[in-house]
Amino acid sequence: MALAAAARTSAAELRTQRLATARDKGGTGPGGVVDDIATAPAKAKGKGRAASSRTPIARKNVASTKSSGARRQAKRDAGSGT
Repeated sequence: MALAAAARTSAAELRTQRLATARDKGGTGPGGVVDDIATAPAKAKGKGRAASSRTPIARKNVASTKSSGARRQAKRDAGSGT
């Protein structure tokens, strides 16, 4: 019971704090938040997966996976055709 009461009190304090902050900003909607997000610096783009797939071994691995999948599918197709 004491934990629930403390949680309610904490939630009420947080709610009043957020309302006060909203009143201070003078906004009626998420405009201030959207503006803050828009002015945030953009994340730097990493090389990601595309750059690593250009290596010869990566190309071979991709080809190997595709061909083994094609063999598996061909085996399934041939077996169910009778």
